[in-house]
Amino acid sequence: MLIHGNGYARVTRNGRGQIVSLWSLPAIQMTPYLDQDTTLRYLYKEPKPLGVQYDTVLNDSEVLHIRDMGNGLVGMSRIAYAASSFGIGSAQDDYTKGFFTGGGNPRSVVETDQLLTPEQREIFKTNLGSQMADTETRGGTVLLEAGFKYKQTQLSMSDMQTLAARKYQVEDIARWFGVPLMLMGMSETAKDRTDGVESAIRGWLMTDLGPLMTKIENALTVQLLTPAERRRFKVRFDITQILKHDVTTLMNIAEKGRRNGIMSINECRDMIHLPRKDGAQYDELAQQAQMVNVGANEDPANEK
Repeated sequence: MLIHGNGYARVTRNGRGQIVSLWSLPAIQMTPYLDQDTTLRYLYKEPKPLGVQYDTVLNDSEVLHIRDMGNGLVGMSRIAYAASSFGIGSAQDDYTKGFFTGGGNPRSVVETDQLLTPEQREIFKTNLGSQMADTETRGGTVLLEAGFKYKQTQLSMSDMQTLAARKYQVEDIARWFGVPLMLMGMSETAKDRTDGVESAIRGWLMTDLGPLMTKIENALTVQLLTPAERRRFKVRFDITQILKHDVTTLMNIAEKGRRNGIMSINECRDMIHLPRKDGAQYDELAQQAQMVNVGANEDPANEK
């Protein structure tokens, strides 16, 4: 969905109108449009054998459409949004390829006190080029004759920034897709990759992954559930698998859920990946009894 900006699924219903299955549809083969009555429809270009293509028009109720940021009718690909950034990265790749194809050597000059004829220049360029192009001796010693002197210049600023530019390119792509750099191994030290993973995952859930999951949950609720079903059912992602290595967070959730009568003992044990206990008392809800209503212990005789 993030690459194309849209996620599609064909909704299959039984004779009573109940949903029985969802079939994923390629986003590149779907085209949403409004007909003359401003009714939303979908054109599905279904490829067939022998290169034949069939066009199928689907109604809004037959398609689950999850949109990324866009104009409301169709979502826009994040690659299209970030085309300029990705174009810069492509240009940097071309420059890096050319730099290392040439041996990865910095710029240099060859000096001589003699005035060369055009023929001598061509002979020198041919001899030097053949030595530099030899993959077996690349990076070795170059033989110069007739008083020629080789002078190596410093690495240019653009060459020195090659590694930093490629690092920024990866960071830019990760930023567009909302992926923490730590999870991509982009941290400066190995200690950051181990000590800060739990906080990075929690931040990822709050700032990037959480809003994306909410968008999908809302689309499933609105497009697949009837108003009566929405009062009975809730569509939610189970994030405990993402947080299963964050023991501190899971323990805090389980403790508060148990103390406030929201979760049973077995539900808490399931969350922190412990085996369930046998017995009905472990499936019952309980809460602390110390809390009372405000004013419950006041003497009515004093209220005059």
